[in-house]
Amino acid sequence: MTYFFVLMPPDWTDADRYLCRPIVGNRRAMQVPWLAIAAGVKNGNFKFVSSQNLDRDVAQQAIAAATAQQESQAVSWDTVEKRGLIFKKPYLLRAIVPGQTAPTPTPMDDLSCEQLVSPTAMLAASNTLSAPSLMAIIPKRGWLLVCPGRVDEFPKLAQMHDLATQMMADEDRDRVLGSDVFFWENGTLTGQAVRTDSSGYVSLAQPQSSAWSV
Repeated sequence: MTYFFVLMPPDWTDADRYLCRPIVGNRRAMQVPWLAIAAGVKNGNFKFVSSQNLDRDVAQQAIAAATAQQESQAVSWDTVEKRGLIFKKPYLLRAIVPGQTAPTPTPMDDLSCEQLVSPTAMLAASNTLSAPSLMAIIPKRGWLLVCPGRVDEFPKLAQMHDLATQMMADEDRDRVLGSDVFFWENGTLTGQAVRTDSSGYVSLAQPQSSAWSV
């Protein structure tokens, strides 16, 4: 059986029913997207692996299989924007997973946003941008955008929040993932910045394998 990762929004109401974990922090973390495991698609919906009465060894095998499947994918980074005074260089990249098209009926759903949790894919983005520190957004299904950036670069952080919000504005709710900005350092997910209507915060929580519901 083929298992693969699927990112779900922070307000996913079924998180307690399936094999999943927050992409950073523990299961009590607030406003954090979920990393779930699916075993295919049925009637246009992902077939998530149930956590009910799930044997621990079976769960670990599914996690390992989904990880291996993701790391085996060929990921390319398309240049969305270039910047520079004289010689313009890639600044904003979009992840593309060739050959993986539409697991659900909606076009452009190539599961590319799931590459946010792939060290191989994100290190490739760092190499393309010559930047060990990245900011990333996953505003909607099928979209992962990254640019060079550190957690203390607040103007750039605001720009990425605004870009994510703009991309979410005209999207169907079931495809929206959120306007959070995520931080990567040398291939490791190191936290997120959350912005709401009236406030915001930065969390430097990192992924926790113990947060899987097993």
